[in-house]
Amino acid sequence: MKKFDVKSLVAGIIIGTMGITTVYAATGIKSAALSNTKITLNGESLPLSKSLISVTMDNEQNESLYIPANELFEILGYSVNYDGANNTVNLILDNKRSQFL
Repeated sequence: MKKFDVKSLVAGIIIGTMGITTVYAATGIKSAALSNTKITLNGESLPLSKSLISVTMDNEQNESLYIPANELFEILGYSVNYDGANNTVNLILDNKRSQFL
């Protein structure tokens, strides 16, 4: 059995969440603002260079926090490259390449 990989799990959750939340974006944004919320991973604060964005959708009371994907993947050890000509994000971890359109 393959060893459990936390980085892959977190990346999968984030990518899945990004896909699901775009459906909700169609209903309308009630408010969006920069957030000074701190993120910790295993009890250690993540060194974010950009602010999180707090978004509240129409007909919802709870807010969602968004982190720039490139910054999160870099913290998790990925090399992140954007190919503007092909509108593709390339992620490289341990010489293994993943591609997202």
